[in-house]
Amino acid sequence: QLTGQALQIILDDDLDEKKKSYILSNHLLQADNNIEGCRWLIKAGDYHVREARYQEGVECYIQAISDLRNKPGDAIQRLFLQTVVKCLNIGFGQKDPDWIEEILSDALSRANELNDRSHQALINMHLALNLWAQTQYLESLNHFKTGQAQAREIDDPRFLKPISAISALYYFGQGRHRETVETYEQSVQD
Repeated sequence: QLTGQALQIILDDDLDEKKKSYILSNHLLQADNNIEGCRWLIKAGDYHVREARYQEGVECYIQAISDLRNKPGDAIQRLFLQTVVKCLNIGFGQKDPDWIEEILSDALSRANELNDRSHQALINMHLALNLWAQTQYLESLNHFKTGQAQAREIDDPRFLKPISAISALYYFGQGRHRETVETYEQSVQD
């Protein structure tokens, strides 16, 4: 009760959004948050990332992801997917690879439910990288091929650029240097 009242005082204050998000995130990182709390955590994460404080940003994103996992609704599912992608863009930090795989599998399931091809492709590509790092090569290759096929159906540079980067990294990890260079050169032309 006291925490809710303290948070409301901060929300009602006339601080700028950045300061407010930093103050709120200190409290929200310790709580099970509703959708509004998750949005403030994500804002704080965005501000941290812009200022190259990646670990703090990841902490905010991970808390929001954890809190959003058990909430229903399409809008919440989309916010969950967007937050997972934000975290993927900078890395999950030192999180356990099994936990990352669980989050990615959850995100892929949600993207499938929403029939969101862009998120499906990107998450499949990230799953491929994560599984490759865990020496689950066959499963990794399946996700990679699926992500590549899905990527051919989308035309959104916000998704295609990271997919190209992941493709080049994936090929490089396999020692397929010609494909690495070709993928890189194609992405630079786009």
